[in-house]
Amino acid sequence: MAPRRRMKLGALINASGHHPAAWTDPATPLDADSDVEHFVRLARTAERGLLDLFFLADVPAMRTAPIEIVRRWPHYTNVLEPLTALSAIARETTRIGLGATVSTSFDQPYTVARQFASLDRISHGRAAWNVVTTAAANAPLNYGLEELPDPAARYARADEFVGLVQSFWRTWDDDAFVQRRETSEYFRPEGLHLVEHEGAHFSVHGGALNLGRSAQGEPAIMVAGASNPGRDLAGKRADVVFAVGKDVDAVKAFSDDVRARAVAHGREAADVTVLGGISVVVGETTEAAEAAYRTLRERLDPEVARFRIAQDLEADLDGLAWDEPIPRERIPEGSKLFSAFKAELTRQVEEGRTLREIALGYERGQGVWAGSPAAIADRMEEWHESGAVDGFIVTFQSMPAGLEGLVDGVVPELQRRGLFRTEYSAQTLRGHLRET
Repeated sequence: MAPRRRMKLGALINASGHHPAAWTDPATPLDADSDVEHFVRLARTAERGLLDLFFLADVPAMRTAPIEIVRRWPHYTNVLEPLTALSAIARETTRIGLGATVSTSFDQPYTVARQFASLDRISHGRAAWNVVTTAAANAPLNYGLEELPDPAARYARADEFVGLVQSFWRTWDDDAFVQRRETSEYFRPEGLHLVEHEGAHFSVHGGALNLGRSAQGEPAIMVAGASNPGRDLAGKRADVVFAVGKDVDAVKAFSDDVRARAVAHGREAADVTVLGGISVVVGETTEAAEAAYRTLRERLDPEVARFRIAQDLEADLDGLAWDEPIPRERIPEGSKLFSAFKAELTRQVEEGRTLREIALGYERGQGVWAGSPAAIADRMEEWHESGAVDGFIVTFQSMPAGLEGLVDGVVPELQRRGLFRTEYSAQTLRGHLRET
């Protein structure tokens, strides 16, 4: 059997840390999410670790209710818009890929195409778009809407949206701009391809993106949807897919499914890079890492913990005793928001776990790997060598310590095992993804 490609690694950045209590840690800047210099420092650390991707997730809204709860958990409350932040970061880095979340539910394809094409040119071919349909119930209020469309409608719009964005990115041939002063010829007319599209959601006739292609051609597409329409969008459109799950067999089943859908859409299975979603706490020893994670969990406000799972269960949990099981009848059928997260929580409810047990340990589908660099590398190697994933998209329970633990502890361990690069060989994000 041919050896597997070397592992791909991306950092999904929450500037304060992924854990809801991370912002209370004195080691984290209080204004971390709105401090561009903090983001630049994190990006430089990630690039020092030779990571493939530095990724800023986003929600185009802030929670405003219940105010007594959300004021204790400033998640996306005082945060820079990601494309603007990445444009600044692009000028302070040279090789690492730069990804941002932008929703297909509220924006227009031309605007998104132009924004990401601009970041791709500014970064010399390192941009990636994380496609989301947005499941934040308060996001529509910022766009003059009363509520979110149902998931099927959002994904139908998303598929058409992404296809149209890609058409705009392909307005120009790679060599269309000849720029010959002596003949007064800026571009070859035959290298221009006007966009013609008539669909259920968008109509464009004779459109054209007024920016040429980048060093990598066009930005990479990332998708994280775990639902059936999300998987189909990933198989049809994505270069990078984020796989959520705590069990290697479940993640491998997800990966195989998405790759099969890619083939069904006329693509190659290898066109899709699957990154397993994990969250890490790195310590000198596993005992030290587990102690640090335990300390972080102990700082979590109980009402914030209750709110987090109530939100993803789409259920009213007010008045429930902290150390009693959650009644199954409290959970409505179906899902309007995150179906995979709701399914995970519902399974825990049906197992009879108490509100405390579920709330304090909930990590939105991810496993928290607390351990020494060698222990974390062991699990990464197992998942990678099984064929479940091509690498990992990593979140960090606290910052900047979490990222530094990955870069200074886990990455050297992976390099010693021959699982991860020891230097960049490509200049673009797509180049990183294709490295063997």
